[in-house]
Amino acid sequence: MKLLLLLSLFLSPVIEAKDFVYDSTKYLKIKPYIKGTAMNFRETRYQTSRLHSAFSNKSDSELKQVFAIWEDQSKEISKESFNSMPMVFQHAYLIFEDFYQPQNLSRLHQSEKEDEFYKNILYYIIQSKIRIRVTTDIDTKTKHDLSNIAYSTEILDFKPHIKGDAKPLYFNHYYKRVFKSFLGSNGKIMGDFGSQKITFEDSQKRMDFLDTHVKFFRGQDSSIIIPSQPEVTSIIFNKNFTKAKIHFSLFYEGGEAEYEYKNNKWNLMKSELTWIA
Repeated sequence: MKLLLLLSLFLSPVIEAKDFVYDSTKYLKIKPYIKGTAMNFRETRYQTSRLHSAFSNKSDSELKQVFAIWEDQSKEISKESFNSMPMVFQHAYLIFEDFYQPQNLSRLHQSEKEDEFYKNILYYIIQSKIRIRVTTDIDTKTKHDLSNIAYSTEILDFKPHIKGDAKPLYFNHYYKRVFKSFLGSNGKIMGDFGSQKITFEDSQKRMDFLDTHVKFFRGQDSSIIIPSQPEVTSIIFNKNFTKAKIHFSLFYEGGEAEYEYKNNKWNLMKSELTWIA
């Protein structure tokens, strides 16, 4: 009997975290949040339940609690951590902090039509990682220049200081899970929460419910883009760290921005859109 039990344990299929389906009946009792609690898989389930409950009850106070919890969990990089980083990481942080201005998108392509998109919202959602490269030279005349790459890496758990009226919320795989459950993930049957199917129309209502706090938009394939725009694809530096090029996406378009290091700071010299989805 013991042998059969052991065999059954070893032969049972492994259930990975990514296959977990939220059961709305199991998590109706929502655990109160304790200030300073780090985001983890269990807290992901509670935040998901809080968000579904807020929508079901059409409760602005419950919705505020969800984002207040995320705000409490969102701490920008400390001075000590920043100072201990490699120089290339520090430069990437400094450039991003100047470049990222969702309330002033017209500086990137001389059009004011998108400046209103993030007006009067409470939070920006910041991308969770950023690709950085160092090249022997940057040819600013060549589009999408990736030649002579000497070094390439990613900054993970990216938490820059953000300027502006809205507060930063730092995106991560836990909150990706929360919003995938709440909003779904594609254009037809978006997803489910227990036995509750989320259709495209229902998903849109849920996006509208969040509008006073955050703004999402849909990609060309109806997938939901969560990080607030612009989203930086990569930053490329020359070997002397005097010039840099940013590749970025902006809603359904994207482009390149050129920076130069002068007077002990990075300065935006030029930005233009180079592609459209």
